[in-house]
Amino acid sequence: MGLHPDVEKAMKAVELPEVQKMMKHLAEYGLAIAVPHMHDTQGNMVPLPSELVGVEAGLRVSFKDKEDPAATVGIPVMWRWDGQMEVSSFCYSCSRKRYHRDYSCT
Repeated sequence: MGLHPDVEKAMKAVELPEVQKMMKHLAEYGLAIAVPHMHDTQGNMVPLPSELVGVEAGLRVSFKDKEDPAATVGIPVMWRWDGQMEVSSFCYSCSRKRYHRDYSCT
């Protein structure tokens, strides 16, 4: 399995003191650092394109266009910065309840 250069750069960054400082600060809020990624048809890790989000349901992850209504149902569990904060991954239960920005459920 190969690594895209951007994924490799991100993985090496966790060794940098400034990233470890951010990691310690995030841990105070129950957060962590992740590499938004997916696997190509050869199994290589590649950056998750900005137009896609990961959707976890039933212990499976799929990728949806971020404009797809199915990609906005659930609890946001990963964010990234692309000029502004964006959700890059959602998780939802089999009940498929809709979670709102304040994480209330309808």
